[in-house]
Amino acid sequence: MIRLTAGVKGSGKTKEFIERANKAAGKTDGHIVYIDRGNERMYDLTHSVRLVSADSFTMTSCGEFLGFIYGVLSQDSDIKEIYADSLTNIVSAAAPGDLDDFLPKLEKFSLERGVDFYIGVGFSEEEITLGAKKFLG
Repeated sequence: MIRLTAGVKGSGKTKEFIERANKAAGKTDGHIVYIDRGNERMYDLTHSVRLVSADSFTMTSCGEFLGFIYGVLSQDSDIKEIYADSLTNIVSAAAPGDLDDFLPKLEKFSLERGVDFYIGVGFSEEEITLGAKKFLG
């Protein structure tokens, strides 16, 4: 499953993601991963949520981020949920149109591996293209 959350800076996406990840950590039998640009959320997340800082990796496309996700999943086959807080901060050149190619690939991978993805983007819902709108939720 892919759930896309869109909203401009200050709209509450990060707070929602942290709450959702912490709640899921208490209910799942697998592992939860929270990908962010840095380590600032370390104390907001429960100890069982694995924080992965992407700040030492330069990613300029959603394809590179997909490869990053593959790498994270290759190290732990028990991951059940991945939260990517603000894809637009992690991938420096992300644009709304990039989601049309990225999200279907991520969805296919999600179905194959049984991993749910929660992706936040710093675009308004109006900026999201029609192909990506089906993932809004």
